[in-house]
Amino acid sequence: LFLRTNADLQNFQRRIDRERSDWAVTIQADVLEKIVPFIDELERAIGTAEKNIASDQQSWLEGFRLMLKNLKKTLTDVGVEEIDTIGDFDPAVHEALMQVESPDHRSGTIVQVLSKGYRFKDKVLRHARVSVAK
Repeated sequence: LFLRTNADLQNFQRRIDRERSDWAVTIQADVLEKIVPFIDELERAIGTAEKNIASDQQSWLEGFRLMLKNLKKTLTDVGVEEIDTIGDFDPAVHEALMQVESPDHRSGTIVQVLSKGYRFKDKVLRHARVSVAK
């Protein structure tokens, strides 16, 4: 009886530890999911500014490039990674927004990335939005 009770207790403790770990990842992923759109906004702002910025405002633009670089590095350091968008469409990590005719690509291959996707410890924060060849 003692051995069985002891084994049940150890199994219970392992299960609780595993659930705590899963909860921690879920909470971290929820926070990171809210941060990811800032990367897109910074990239769009920098892209627009590069086309329209005056030469006397280059230091301002360089500051934003540095902020974007630091944000991406920080996210990489905590385990956030970009979803690969080269090759075949994978519904687990990609979201097809449109299908296009493409003589250069075979059917089911990603033609264009419309917005980057990110994952954190095997949890998709945001699917990569892509166009796929018909």
